Amino acid sequence: MAASRRKAKSKASRKSSSEQYMKYSGKFTVRLPRSLHQALVVRAEKEGVSLNLFVTNALSRTVAIAGKR
Repeated sequence: MAASRRKAKSKASRKSSSEQYMKYSGKFTVRLPRSLHQALVVRAEKEGVSLNLFVTNALSRTVAIAGKR
């Protein structure tokens, strides 16, 4: 039983990184308070960018900083 699990895991780990990457659509839904939504929209408008770009950049900075720890 354990050997068959290891074999399956081994096959899964052999998938190329591009195959693993392709399983992500790049889209997800986030529920947040209306006040935060409003604040995000206001900041994005102030910076002259779309809400999508503003949130993407904010998340990227947060994840990149967390990854350096």
